[in-house]
Amino acid sequence: MYYISGGTVKQASKRYNTTGHDYELTMRSDTEICPCVDRERIEEPRLNLNVVPLAMVSSRAGQCIDVIAIIDQVSDLQQVTQRSTGALLEKRDLHLIDESGAVVVLTLWGEQARSHNLDLQHQAVGIKGASVREFNGSYSLSALSSTRIEINPDCDESKALYVWYREKRPSIDVKRITVTSMGGDSYARDLRLIGIADNAKLGRNEDKGAYFNVTAMISSMKADGALYKSCGTNGCKKKVVEMDNQYRCEKCNLTLDSFKYVLLLSMELSDFSGCHWVTVFEEKAVKLLGKTAEELGKLVEDNRLDEYNDVFSAVRFREYTFRIRAKSEFYNDAERIKWSVLELNNVDYNKYVEELSKALKVVEQL
Repeated sequence: MYYISGGTVKQASKRYNTTGHDYELTMRSDTEICPCVDRERIEEPRLNLNVVPLAMVSSRAGQCIDVIAIIDQVSDLQQVTQRSTGALLEKRDLHLIDESGAVVVLTLWGEQARSHNLDLQHQAVGIKGASVREFNGSYSLSALSSTRIEINPDCDESKALYVWYREKRPSIDVKRITVTSMGGDSYARDLRLIGIADNAKLGRNEDKGAYFNVTAMISSMKADGALYKSCGTNGCKKKVVEMDNQYRCEKCNLTLDSFKYVLLLSMELSDFSGCHWVTVFEEKAVKLLGKTAEELGKLVEDNRLDEYNDVFSAVRFREYTFRIRAKSEFYNDAERIKWSVLELNNVDYNKYVEELSKALKVVEQL
C-alpha cells in the first residue's frame, strides 16, 4: 500500500487503459509516492470483470477485454524468436471455450506461460485486460504484462460454466472465431456488389482492412506465374534465386539443394456491377483448383503444359461466393486497395436470390 500525492486526474485513454474506468491518475515530476505503514492493509479487490462472450471477440479487434471461460486445452511450453530483437521468448496457448460454443486461443508469455501449465485443463479462468489480436482473418487473445488471470474465480458465472461444460461440452460443435466465415447472419450482413465495394473504396484508411462477401464469376485467371519456387525452410515462402543448380534464399540467408513450390493466384472476379482483381493464397488456391502446388509443378516439369492449363480453365467462368479482405497498401508511393480471398464456397443460389430480392425492395421504396 502507498500514499500518492501530487498526481493529476484526467480522462482515461481507452487505447492504453484497460481498467474500464473513465478517469486515470498520472504522475508528474513533483508527485510523491511513499509506503503506507500506519493503516490496516486493504484486501486485494475481487476480480471485477466486464465479460465479453467469446463469440463476440471479433467485434473487439485492437481492444482489451475481459472474459470468463473454461480452459479446454493447454499447449506445451514453446520457445519462439522475437523478430525485432532475435531474443528467445517463451509462450503457451490456452484454448478457451464458453457457453457460446466458440473457441478462442489465449497466448501467454514469459512467466505467465511458465506458471500456467497443463494442470489447468478443464478449469475455469477469469481474465481481465487481454488484448484482442487479428491475423489473416483469425482472432485470438494475447496476455499483456498488465493482464490479470484468476483460476477458478469465485463467481456465479464460473459455477454456471462448470455445469455447462460438464453436461454440454461432449456434444458441442465448436466454432473458431474468424472473419472468414460466411455462414449465418454474416453472409447477408456483409454481402456486397463488386462495383459498389470498389467505388466506395472499402478498406481504405482502415488499419485492419474491410471484410465482405461477393458472389461473382471468375472472368480471368493468370496461369502463368501462378507457381513459384520458394525456400520452404521452417515454412518460409520467400522466392528463391537459382544459382548453379542450387537455390538461394536471401531472407533465411541459406543456399539450398532443393526448393518447394508455392501456389499464388491472381484472378479477376466479375458480377453485373463491375470487376476487380484479387489475390488467392495457397490454401484457398488448392481448394479452388483441386491440385496442390507440387502436383502442378510436376506437370510443368514433365512439360505437360496442356494439362497444366486445363486445371485453370476448368474453374474459369464459374461462380463462387468469396470472403474478401480489402486493405490499402502503398507501392512506389502510390496507394492501391488490394483484395485478398479469405474463403470461397459454391454459391447458395436460394440464399443469394433472397438477399438480392430484399435489396431490390429497399431500392423500390426509396
